[in-house]
Amino acid sequence: MVARVAAVVDSYFKSFCDGRESGPNNLILTHIYLLIGCAFAPTISFVLLDGGFFSGDFLIFGLSGVVFLGIGDSLASIVGKDYGSTPWVKHSSKTHEGSTVLVFAVVIVLYLLSVWLFPRMCTIFLYVILATIGVAVVEGCTLQHDNLVCPVFFFIALLQLYEFFMTLV
Repeated sequence: MVARVAAVVDSYFKSFCDGRESGPNNLILTHIYLLIGCAFAPTISFVLLDGGFFSGDFLIFGLSGVVFLGIGDSLASIVGKDYGSTPWVKHSSKTHEGSTVLVFAVVIVLYLLSVWLFPRMCTIFLYVILATIGVAVVEGCTLQHDNLVCPVFFFIALLQLYEFFMTLV
């Protein structure tokens, strides 16, 4: 009974893996990287705020990993597999079409969150658009585990561009 359940779980996990983890005795880390990527931004925001909960400006930063991976990367994967025809690099399943959907999805969700929770962010929202485009290019071109690399890059890009735009205002 346990062996049958293990076989079903194993086949389910392997259906979401790429060529790096699809071997018979490989440890599947994709799902762990996904959890770490989602947890990175809220954890670092919590640390940067000395144990406080993120609100205001930090709301966008704290939710960036969850929005990027949970919405943007998921939609990019679906659209890229079904409609993608232009790969970013040779021998990659990541396409320009999937990355375009990623940018639109992340920008729309973060804008709606800004309007709903912190309207002042809408006046300098260009930094979110620029950071999202940058991370979409990184996601499309990287051969690393993008679930781990991209949320870190997105968080740092959001922080740096936010500081830059705040100096202009």
